[in-house]
Amino acid sequence: MLAYFRQNFCAAAPPNACISIRFDEIHTLVCQGRNGRSIAFPFAVALVAIVPQCLTMRALVVGGAGYVGSAVVRALLHSGWDVAVLDALYTGRRENLPEIVPFYRNDGGIIGAVEDVLKSAPFDLAISAIALGGPIRSRKFPLHYYHNNFSAHFYLLRTLLERRIKKFLLLSDLSVYGGAVRCPIGPDTEKRPDTALGRSLCAVENFLADLTESDGMDYAVVRFGTVGGALPLGPAGPVLPDGARRFLSAAFAVALGKEPVLNIFGAEFPTTDGTALRDPLHVADVADGIEKAVGDLMRRSGGREFLLASGRPITLLQWLQAIKAVTQREIPTERTDPVPFDAPALYGDPADGASALGWRAQRDIGQIVEDEWRLLRK
Repeated sequence: MLAYFRQNFCAAAPPNACISIRFDEIHTLVCQGRNGRSIAFPFAVALVAIVPQCLTMRALVVGGAGYVGSAVVRALLHSGWDVAVLDALYTGRRENLPEIVPFYRNDGGIIGAVEDVLKSAPFDLAISAIALGGPIRSRKFPLHYYHNNFSAHFYLLRTLLERRIKKFLLLSDLSVYGGAVRCPIGPDTEKRPDTALGRSLCAVENFLADLTESDGMDYAVVRFGTVGGALPLGPAGPVLPDGARRFLSAAFAVALGKEPVLNIFGAEFPTTDGTALRDPLHVADVADGIEKAVGDLMRRSGGREFLLASGRPITLLQWLQAIKAVTQREIPTERTDPVPFDAPALYGDPADGASALGWRAQRDIGQIVEDEWRLLRK
């Protein structure tokens, strides 16, 4: 019956377009039928029941069981989307997702997995949250990063185009700008990646631009840096690949007595206290920015890039003070040499997200630390 309704009452809408029908129009359809033809009462009742299914947009979030991906899923659900998730559960967890979300596990390669999911229901949009993070780690394992970040996206995008799904959003990273980037990063900042993470993501972004020209792919790229905090029902921080570093996770490990000391890499950067300058964002703010980018993507064609930034960059020592204030724990530190290719400063200009999306970061560093610490202790 849903297929009948789509064919007879939604056929005039262009592919992947948002369909808007007023209640009085639905009432006319139910009472009089199309072109004045009457509709039997049982069919009319069924029609009222299935109209919302026709009007609801469907998104596939690949990598949606991870830290940021699961927050994006919840943001989309809150704004009225139907969402399905495909995830290999490498750094994701099924329990990060609401029970109502259809979940598909990628066990045997992304090609067959994506095809199986796309056969299950029509989708209007695909979002990728599968990019593997850790710029420094990526220099040791470039094959792994190019396979996960570029090859997987190649097959994913090819399959989407075969199914005529031409709305795609990529979650990217500030590593595309390289460690020597001049901050704050803005819309015109040149991309000069110097790690396998940054280069593999640049390759995906360039691929998307080519597909827009050749196949009419409409896409958005959303870039952001360090993410922290936690949703009430979400995970307490990300699951990190072996060898990956995350300052907040390392500090919490020391606060909980799991590690003896917190290593702070670099003490002579050109910042106020010699430590690296970063721009932590709350995962809820990041998800909100991505949801706004989805709305923009569904309203226009072509490609567009967005940068999420708080405008409140802090040094690692300032971040450490916030962690101590929340945890009320002593956190011994040890200064060590900077890691090669680690950026002295990495933060963006908040004007881009504000002007392009009407987005601003709502939560400060204190709430980022407090929310993640509270959930972690549970």
